[in-house]
Amino acid sequence: MTRTQFSTTALGLPLSLLAQAPSAAPSRLKAAFRDPARPGTVRLSLLHGDIVVKAHDSNEVMVELEQSLAGQRTRRRDGEEHDRPDKDAEGLKRIFAPSSGLVIEEENNVMHISLKSNERGSTVNLLVPAKTSLTLYTLQGDISVENVKGEIEANATHGDLRLTDVGVGGVVAHALHGELKAVLTQVNRARPLSFSSLHGKVDLTLLAATKANLAVHSMRGEIFSDFDVEMVAAPVRVEETKRGENGGKYRVSASQSVTGKLNRGGQQIALKNL
Repeated sequence: MTRTQFSTTALGLPLSLLAQAPSAAPSRLKAAFRDPARPGTVRLSLLHGDIVVKAHDSNEVMVELEQSLAGQRTRRRDGEEHDRPDKDAEGLKRIFAPSSGLVIEEENNVMHISLKSNERGSTVNLLVPAKTSLTLYTLQGDISVENVKGEIEANATHGDLRLTDVGVGGVVAHALHGELKAVLTQVNRARPLSFSSLHGKVDLTLLAATKANLAVHSMRGEIFSDFDVEMVAAPVRVEETKRGENGGKYRVSASQSVTGKLNRGGQQIALKNL
């Protein structure tokens, strides 16, 4: 193990880095699509941390990584994370040396953004051209998207998902263990609109004049709307799981979705939660 020790200054003042730096300096990168005249796609997947995406007027994609010192942990040789320093470092001060490993790769107008070191408490901020399509995923963290007009596919496993002023290019959004809130400024009948959550609230805001066919399913929750929804009879769906060759369980279940029309119907919109 290589040790780095700091002595006091000539005036006898101790060196204290963590007390003076509550957060680490962000890392910033920018990149351009191969063909700026054609809408591009940005893909980002995180294990830990939040994703914040906003549209801007530039043709470039700008990425900023913010890492919080409060979320930094030391990893032991056995892979377990803990707050105490390694035994060999006892008596030494911990210094955070930012090394984000932020990487952007672009090919055929598809931009992949990755982090070689994805610490807890980090936030990836993206500024993208308004017509950019997005494929976003985070295991533990929130996702926020504003004013993006391209196609959006977003999945948050343990976090909330917020989409504001989107919908032009279609949206497929899922928050497994969090709340999903979406505000659509426009809908495109040629693009899918699907919003789901397993253990959270789904809150969808539409313009008053939106023409849509709703397919809403909630196994244990309630459904509310301030639209005048024209209800349509929905068939009961029966699901059957048969026994295998060696026996096992046999299961049959029935469920029914609420379907309705807004302003005499139009774009298909699916909302589902458990």
